[in-house]
Amino acid sequence: MTDVLLARSEWIGPFLDAVKAQKVSAAMIGSTRRTSLMKNPDQSIRDRATTLFGDTVSAPRNDVINKYRAALSLPGHRDRWAAGFRTHLRGLPPFW
Repeated sequence: MTDVLLARSEWIGPFLDAVKAQKVSAAMIGSTRRTSLMKNPDQSIRDRATTLFGDTVSAPRNDVINKYRAALSLPGHRDRWAAGFRTHLRGLPPFW
């Protein structure tokens, strides 16, 4: 739905007004769309989007990444995965 509302430049301003007034949740706008709004060619839209969203996208994401970063250094258990696959998924039809 937000893609439709943000597809036309004349609709972006009223949409940002609704987000500011909390009539529309900022959570409805994905990180890609937020980034594009903050890089919009129109300076006023860029400024408003930066004021509304600022760094809210990257902070929670970075917290999650940092929380699970240690998992990258853990060894894998290929044999355990294969045993679980054979035990639990053997009777399922192939997905391809």
